[in-house]
Amino acid sequence: MNKPKYRNSILYNYLKEINIEEDAGNNNDGVEWDKFIKSIKNFYEDNLVNLKIDNKELCINIRCGDIVTDNQWHKSCYIFNPEKVIENVNILISDQIEKITILAAMHYGSDEIDNRFFFDKKNYDLNQKYLSSIFNFLDQNFKLPINIFCTKSDDLKFTDESFTKLIFSDSCVIDHGGFGKLINEVRSRL
Repeated sequence: MNKPKYRNSILYNYLKEINIEEDAGNNNDGVEWDKFIKSIKNFYEDNLVNLKIDNKELCINIRCGDIVTDNQWHKSCYIFNPEKVIENVNILISDQIEKITILAAMHYGSDEIDNRFFFDKKNYDLNQKYLSSIFNFLDQNFKLPINIFCTKSDDLKFTDESFTKLIFSDSCVIDHGGFGKLINEVRSRL
């Protein structure tokens, strides 16, 4: 709450809304969904320029990054299962869809305990190989333009932008993992 780099983020505004500093001693582990969704909607309205929600677009969230070296815990993620991406896109595809946009969360969560999950060139190259495979599968099966969601925002804001775009997009396929689980939970509450 005290670091300026987090100001105007969804989480910062949510914590401010629920007065986290005042509630610090209450051990409230629950999410106040109405306030969390309000924070997301406010972020969305403040950032419409970067988000460009298009009802002719199918958004696909792909969890990648450090997981390519540890498929034991993440074996259900799309990065390892391009056929699952195709299967889920087939459920949503329609004549109205004119393009596919990939929102890739290439996360590296440095883990000093096990000395794993750090960024390195080999890991990055492996991500590119797996992502290329997914792009090829999508192209072969759907023959639609494929875009990668990007903005000029810093990492923190980009994460919130990706999160918000996936929440408010009419058609999207969400990957497994914590990020995807939270997206699905918010979408179900809207």
